[in-house]
Amino acid sequence: MAIGLRFKMKKTILFISTILFLSLSAFANDISPKGSSNNTIINPGLIITSLLTIMGSGVVAAWISHHLAKSKEELFYKRKKLEELYKAIERYTTLLFVMNHMWLKVMDGNISYNQGLDLQINNNGDEEKHLLPEIGMLINLYFQNFLPTYDNFIKKRYMVNELHQGFRNIYKFKGPTVDYRKNRKEFSEALLEVDRISKVLLNEVAKYTQKLI
Repeated sequence: MAIGLRFKMKKTILFISTILFLSLSAFANDISPKGSSNNTIINPGLIITSLLTIMGSGVVAAWISHHLAKSKEELFYKRKKLEELYKAIERYTTLLFVMNHMWLKVMDGNISYNQGLDLQINNNGDEEKHLLPEIGMLINLYFQNFLPTYDNFIKKRYMVNELHQGFRNIYKFKGPTVDYRKNRKEFSEALLEVDRISKVLLNEVAKYTQKLI
């Protein structure tokens, strides 16, 4: 049984026990076996017995069973979303490198910029465009505890775009005649930073998932 589910079960039992204790305390303090105006004796023991019967009835058992089943269902749903998030982050990071590794070759002078564009088109970046919004949606809707690392991830991703844009603008006017070693170094480091922060994010997701087992 998952730790989270066991914890909720303990909370439920504690809640019911508390209610029972408070109820018994209230009757013990407020009701005494004194005669009423018509000399009828109220037996607190009978009332306590009735309370115990209610608390031990099938109604309470059914409520507990329903509550635990619902908690288990919610736990399963959350784990499913965490798996989706993990796969999306992993896939997106892989595609990011696939869609950008050719620019390193262009900066090295091994291929032209147009050849780099052809390679990028052939690799089809549509999936990459859909994955990032999916990652953002899952984190913002279900796992906001990952937001600080995710925001850092987005900043690193933005830096890759900025460096590529700067390189493209220079190449547009000067072509392969310029030494792009500095651009290559910065661009390569930016890609590695994305990879590094993606691993941090994946590790956070994995650790959080383990807590739900």
